[in-house]
Amino acid sequence: TDLVFVYGTLRKGLPHPMANMLASQAEYLGVASTPGQLYDLGTYPAAMFSEESPYLVTGDIFRINHAEHLIPLLDEYEDYRPDDIENSLYKRILIKASLQKEALIVWGYTYLSTPSSEGLIPTGDYLSYLKRSRS
Repeated sequence: TDLVFVYGTLRKGLPHPMANMLASQAEYLGVASTPGQLYDLGTYPAAMFSEESPYLVTGDIFRINHAEHLIPLLDEYEDYRPDDIENSLYKRILIKASLQKEALIVWGYTYLSTPSSEGLIPTGDYLSYLKRSRS
């Protein structure tokens, strides 16, 4: 697929250089959600996707132009090493996300460690979580 689901520092509107690069090289399709848990790891969040989760993770879906170029950059940013998964922080997997009542198969980056339960973001929305924690 040429679709990617981002839920943290790559969300539309965040002032991160990689988010700006993604926005300039991909088509923004909108806000979507997928079952899973979102955790605050300090300077960035981590999602663990699961169809059985009672929570939803909110993020943005982008259609990637030139995936052969952009996907490796996203993999590097997310610390996903396809040839060395044991030393990766995240893994890129296919997940189902809902965008305006349409189910789409998209790439998402799932966290490979076990985060502390105290870091759970119950709303699953990193943007609203940032706004609340900064005010």
